[in-house]
Amino acid sequence: MKKYYTDKKSLTFLRAVTLIIIICIIYGLKYLMYYLRQKYPKYFVTINVTVPEIVVWSLIAIFVIAYVLFILIILPLWYTTVSYALTDEEIIAKYGLFAKVRQYMKLSAVQYITRLSFPFSKYTSFNFIFVNALGGRLVLMFLSDKDAKEIALQIDRYLKSRAGL
Repeated sequence: MKKYYTDKKSLTFLRAVTLIIIICIIYGLKYLMYYLRQKYPKYFVTINVTVPEIVVWSLIAIFVIAYVLFILIILPLWYTTVSYALTDEEIIAKYGLFAKVRQYMKLSAVQYITRLSFPFSKYTSFNFIFVNALGGRLVLMFLSDKDAKEIALQIDRYLKSRAGL
């Protein structure tokens, strides 16, 4: 039995991309505030904080809190719980942060597999394997390029040996 784990490169890539998106959203909201001040100068003359300012700053705070909570805290914790095992008879997927999930699929039930690799997946670890069986599907996600090729090759070998090829 060989165990496989999610690759941390995908976590780093997700953090970087979401940080860039959050920064773009914040700049967009700040530009919206600038645009509103230019378009409706009489509304923003008062010293008190206006409703659009409250809404924009609230949205910025929500995005920053969501980024910190989900991308910097919950997602790394989830990554540590994910593991896959491939034995001679079955595939086992274990994951879950709040509820532990264990999925078992017999290799004898496997109909076909699909390996999905995104561009630059060697660097981002966005490699997924969809194992399809009668009545079910098992998804192995965020694997390193080497692990994804190895798992796909082992399952493919098993399917060919079962078919007598």
